[in-house]
Amino acid sequence: MRLIRDLTAENETVDGEGVARHEGKVIFVRGMMRGETGDVSVTEEGKRFSRGTLAALAAASPDRIAPACPHYAVCGGCSLGHVSRRHELSLKEERVRDALARIGGFAPESFSAAPIVAGKETGYRNKAELCYDGGFGYVGRDGRPIRIETCPLLPEGMLRVLKNVASLDPAGLSGCVIRENKAGEIMLILTSSREIVLPERFLKENRIASLWRLAPAGRQVHALDGKLTHVSGKKTLDEEICGLRFRLSPLSFFQVNREIAEKLYRRAVELASLRKGETAVDAYAGVGAIGMLAAGDAGRVVGV
Repeated sequence: MRLIRDLTAENETVDGEGVARHEGKVIFVRGMMRGETGDVSVTEEGKRFSRGTLAALAAASPDRIAPACPHYAVCGGCSLGHVSRRHELSLKEERVRDALARIGGFAPESFSAAPIVAGKETGYRNKAELCYDGGFGYVGRDGRPIRIETCPLLPEGMLRVLKNVASLDPAGLSGCVIRENKAGEIMLILTSSREIVLPERFLKENRIASLWRLAPAGRQVHALDGKLTHVSGKKTLDEEICGLRFRLSPLSFFQVNREIAEKLYRRAVELASLRKGETAVDAYAGVGAIGMLAAGDAGRVVGV
């Protein structure tokens, strides 16, 4: 592993990597911010660019903060935990502007990019995919499972269910997908090589309204790759967004941040300025939330 001393990041990405140059080659440095200087360990050498990690920091950005999560250093789930909220929003706005101008070809003065910001900064995810090895966790930065005691992204109800299921330590369990609706009900899909049996009282106490088992495929390409079997409770989970009601199955796509999704959906329909005689196309419709919201303004909506 090569060490480069006193490297300065000229820029940074929204994925939490500093962008530096050394001997004519770009180096992406995990955890480094624009303007920071430090020693960098090169972990991956490429023909066009290299990747590295920050070994020592000599000059820190004023927007650097201490990560709130105790698992941040090893968990790969959050890439901007070391960045202030103000700076994070600035990075994301830069990325949108860059995509519209550089990739989309729009003149920078031809569009506005006013941010839409959710109120909750923690506990906002309504769905999570986790691995299990005697306890639930995520796949870490090194590709190996790490157990988590807490996760700032998940609501307390979901964390409590995960802890309680782990206390039972069901035989054959290797992971799960968990989803919580607006009413606090849980859909739990347990990945297991054996049949799943959870006591009825346990399901009620943990508000598990829908329980499924996934027999995993030989080589899983996603968290729900395999055979799904309904175990108990309802087959779907009721959800509400923008006054619309949905029934979500285990494979349903739904935005993980309900609050920001509502703001984005309403803004999208507002910007479309639909009239009663017009036909709107909701491309990549998913469960069709935007299309159904637009149906109140348009004459006809087609979801793809």
